[in-house]
Amino acid sequence: MPRLVVALACAASAFQAPVSQPARTLVRHAEDPTKVWYADLANGVQNLLQNSPLNEGKKAVVKMMAGGYDVQATNAKLDELIANPVVMLSFTK
Repeated sequence: MPRLVVALACAASAFQAPVSQPARTLVRHAEDPTKVWYADLANGVQNLLQNSPLNEGKKAVVKMMAGGYDVQATNAKLDELIANPVVMLSFTK
């Protein structure tokens, strides 16, 4: 009987409620209401990829897809767009 009690106590401990997060994490999330629980994980993955050889491969593919272009004319157009109060640049298909 004592073995059964010990076994049940050990099994029950596996189903404890999760421990609350540290206060510093909660404060950081309170400062940014858009922060989600997986943001730190996503940032870690992004940093890992940016500091890996995959990033150089991505840059090479983008340059290959862009092909030849007039650098001075493109820079002039970008400067013109940036001078506007609102501008959003993104990749398109």
